[in-house]
Parts: sequence; C-alpha cells; structure tokens
Amino acid sequence: MKMARQLLIWIARGMLTVMLLLSLPAKAAEGIAGDILQLTDQRRVKIVWHRDTSAEGNHPFGNANVFQLLGYDSQDDTTRVIMSTVDDYNKPLITQDGKRIVYSDALDQRIWVVDWNGGNQRTIARGYASTLWYEAATNKQWVYYQLNAYGGDSSQPLYRINLDDPDENQLVWNQTSMRTQWLSISADGKRLSGSWPWPSCGMTIPNYDGSGTGQIYTSRDYYDNGCWTTTTPDTNYRMAVFDEPHRAWKVWDWPIGAMRIMDLHQAPGIDGWEIYHPKMSNHPRFMTMTGPYSVGNMGNNNIGAAGPQVEVYLGMIDAGFTKVTNWVRITHDSQGDFFPDAWVAPDSVPQVRIDAFDATPASIADGESTLLAWQTSNASSVAIDQGIGTVDADGNILVTPQSTTTYTLTAQGEGGPKTAQVTVNLVQAELTSISISPEIMNLHSGETIELKAEARDQFGNPMAVIFDWQVDAGGALDPVGSGVKV
Repeated sequence: MKMARQLLIWIARGMLTVMLLLSLPAKAAEGIAGDILQLTDQRRVKIVWHRDTSAEGNHPFGNANVFQLLGYDSQDDTTRVIMSTVDDYNKPLITQDGKRIVYSDALDQRIWVVDWNGGNQRTIARGYASTLWYEAATNKQWVYYQLNAYGGDSSQPLYRINLDDPDENQLVWNQTSMRTQWLSISADGKRLSGSWPWPSCGMTIPNYDGSGTGQIYTSRDYYDNGCWTTTTPDTNYRMAVFDEPHRAWKVWDWPIGAMRIMDLHQAPGIDGWEIYHPKMSNHPRFMTMTGPYSVGNMGNNNIGAAGPQVEVYLGMIDAGFTKVTNWVRITHDSQGDFFPDAWVAPDSVPQVRIDAFDATPASIADGESTLLAWQTSNASSVAIDQGIGTVDADGNILVTPQSTTTYTLTAQGEGGPKTAQVTVNLVQAELTSISISPEIMNLHSGETIELKAEARDQFGNPMAVIFDWQVDAGGALDPVGSGVKV
C-alpha cells in the first residue's frame, strides 16, 4: 500500500529594516490662489484692505486709529501686513502698476502713499483721496482728493495731484458738495460718478480747464438715490448706485436708459445679510465687497454695527454687466475687514505656474529607474537640474539616480521664475516575499516532484538568495537550481 505524505517546507531568511525619507509631489500653492486663477482666467491679483483690530470690529467707515493695512497677492498666495502700526488707513487704493498704495488718514486729514512691501511711505497732500486715474499719454498717476475732508459730504472743491510730482495740482470740480469716499472714474478720466451730495447720485463730466466746472447728471433727472457709486473702468461710461437695502447695484448704461438690478449679496457665507464697500477693480469684470453685516436683525441697517465676521470678497461680473457669476472669499479671520480694492493684471500677461511635478515611484532600489512627470502653464522655458536640462512645458522622463536625489524644475515666464522640487529616495532592497510552486502537493512513496522558490523585494523585483530547504518526514532533497527535487 502506498502512503501519502504531506511535505511542510520552512525557509530561513534575514530581515532588514530600512527608514524611508518620503517626498510628496509638488503641488500648486495652498490657499485661495487656485480659486482666484480660475476666477480671473489665470490673471495675477492683488487686493488691499484695512483690518479693524478692535474686538468689536465696528468701524466700517474708517475714521479711527484702530486699523492695520493688509494686502493679498495671488502670485505667492500670501496675505501680508503692509503697515503694522495701528492707525487710520482709510480707503486704500492700488496704483495702475500694482506696486503702490494710496490711502488717507481721515483723522489727521493727510494722504499717504506706500510701496506694496511697506517701504517708501510718504505724505502726498492734506485731505482725503477718493480715486486714482492713470493718464497713459503722459505717464502720470493722478490722485483725486478733497482738502479738509474726511470722506463724508463736503463743500470743499475736488482736486487732482500728480502722485510723483506733488507740485502739479489741478482744480477738477467745485459746482456742488460731494461725498468723496464713493467717487469713481472712467478709464479715460472723462467721467466721475459719485454723490453730489448724498443721497443724490450721478455722473459729472469735468471740463479740466482749471475752472472746476462741467456737466452733471444726477438722480434728480437721470439716476437714483443711493451710495457707493461706481463707474466701470472702461469707456462705456456705465454707472451703478448701491441700493438702500445694501444688497444690489442699480445699473445704467450710457446713454442713460432703463435701470437694471445686479444682485451682490449671493456670495457664499453672506446668507442674505447686507454687504458693503462694493467697488470695481481696475478691470471692468472684477469687483470687491465686504460682508456679511449680520450683527443685528435681518432687514435692519446693520452696516454701522459691522463686526468681526465681516470678510473681503472678490467677484467676477459677466460681460454684459448683468450679474456676478462667481465669488472668491479672500479673508478668513475673526476681525472686521473693510474698504477692499483689487488690482487685476492686464489680460495680455498670463502668469507662469507649475501645475504638477512628481516622481513615480518616489522610492527605488539601486539600479532601478523612476518616472519624473510635470505640467506647467504660460511658461516661456522649462528646465530640470541634475544634468537633464531644458525640457518641454509638459512631459516626463525616466531617471536612474545613483543615490537619493532631489530634482528641481524651473519654469520661466511672466511672474516667474517658479520652481518645484521632488526627491527620489534610493533605498536598500528588502526581502519581502517568497513564493513556492507548487505550494501544496501529495506524494506517494517513491514519487518525485520538483519544487521552485522565488524571492522578491519591496518593489516586486526578483532577488538572488540562498534557500535552505528542509523536510519533516523521510525522503531525499536534491537541489536543482533555485528549486529542489523531493
């Protein structure tokens, strides 16, 4: 009678522990830059505002020494404190080139200018700055302002001063009182929208002949009462007036025709409450505002109460100026943020960026290769160090480093250069699995079978090892290559 015997096989092996230094794939900047780039079709954006440092956050009109001046730049996705000294940084305005900020200290009645990085602060004139206009033909940055004004209604004349030559000062308007805090200007400098005075809103066409005269169209005959007037920064001469419920713009095209309503309070987080400080950027498709003004009862005027929950928003307007199509919330803090102004890079200057740069796999054994892959946008040239050199804007390449190596991708272009890094770790191969075939078999007395074993490392690669075969019952072992005959 033949007897069946089951063979059990043990294999002795050593274990080696390896510490891995993991490298994560390069990613786009964290925060809101990605949302802003999507909103603005890849344009760089800067936003400036003043932050109320008081616990109550109840100074939405400025005119108090409780503020710091803050700015956000989508290029580095960073909010920075431009002026840390607590003061009154009323209605900050960004210059045409995006490099400087003009603001007013309404309490001291002085107008100041400071670089985006907080340097070169200097006073321009006495008064309150209401709007800026860049005269391309003469390369002059004009600051429109009132003497002895704090932003509210004033009978003082409106002047403009050359930001870089304060001796050049011109009378613009002296026919009516006005509220300079809400003044806005067309791209060619010919039309000014405002309150003449509040609540009578309208548009003036100054003569710019030094007389302070010109034409005026107000709510008495043409527009409507309200506040926070705006003229789109183009030559359409479109005007908007903020409504009394503080939730929408009343909009008129030029020539003056029928009014339409543009809702401004549907941004995420506003939840039906009032908004304030609606203001066009230097681009006719983008605006800023603040909200929600939710300290108080819904339906009441809660602007004065403001509160630390008030945040800054950037919105995109459709081409017909009928609705805001999307919003990005700029601030996320527990302090009142007021008076935002946005600068949007010109359409013709898309910013370079690195969308992805990674290595697959990120850890390899000696002699193995990994695939570097990358994607960029708006790059004039792209290169990788470690001897690789210039590469396509999007692509991949196999590399076989001799040791743990960090690769740096550099993309050149507008707003650059931009860099990203990925590290490929070279680790010692570790025996992680052994397979035997067949795994289970039945032999009758006198029969022979050939067993084979294969060892693999943590990457799934075959390893050369010496197997120690053993059998727990009678029989002979006859080694054959990597296997054995039993």
